[in-house]
Amino acid sequence: MQGKGADDSPRSGDARAIPGVAEDSENVAAKVGAAMDGPVAEGTPSDAMTDAADSDGKDSESEDSDGADGDGTEVDGTEGAGAEDVGVDLDEPDRVDVLGSHLHFALLRAYHYNRRLLVSRLESLGLLPAECRILEFLQLRNGVTATDICEGCVFDKSTVSNLLRRLESRGLVHRTRLPHDHRAVAVELTELGHELAARVCEICDQVDADASAGMDSDQSTLLVDAINLVAANSAEKA
Repeated sequence: MQGKGADDSPRSGDARAIPGVAEDSENVAAKVGAAMDGPVAEGTPSDAMTDAADSDGKDSESEDSDGADGDGTEVDGTEGAGAEDVGVDLDEPDRVDVLGSHLHFALLRAYHYNRRLLVSRLESLGLLPAECRILEFLQLRNGVTATDICEGCVFDKSTVSNLLRRLESRGLVHRTRLPHDHRAVAVELTELGHELAARVCEICDQVDADASAGMDSDQSTLLVDAINLVAANSAEKA
């Protein structure tokens, strides 16, 4: 079911537009390595960023929700003492970046700073990061079920249920029974929801552009392709 205003065409940087996710890891790694050997533009952004707390000022760790617990409360378990806090000399990068060559740490570090950047940009909208993710998803796939949102946004059912109640109370989404299956409910953006979701998508696209500064479009595509493969491999073994 496709709701009013839904856009089936993927935005720039949308993972659904990336072909070849199923390529074997050696080929993908080789491509990424070759691409990254090319010249990289100078001036990669290094904004000073802070995490946004939720309306109650809570900040705790949750593996599945990434921005909301069962009550829709924002969480972030990635914060910790920085190098400055423990007296490490940042003029000695080899002493600091001892984990930088490890894939798991590179992914965690990228997530840490990318999420901080994203949260700082979305803060003005007055929404939790998890709520913004649902709005972004519905802007691309409007009129889907809660189960679709769970799978597409990587949330558990209780988290999605609570987040949808919050969004519905603000007049951003509404839920209707599917005519062919009265047990299923379709979630659609309201007119106000479409307006706010469009703004969320603009911000997310700009964050993607800032995070990939110094890469050309081919390098960015290969990076997303490789990360998706890592995610699929990890999910299979988890």
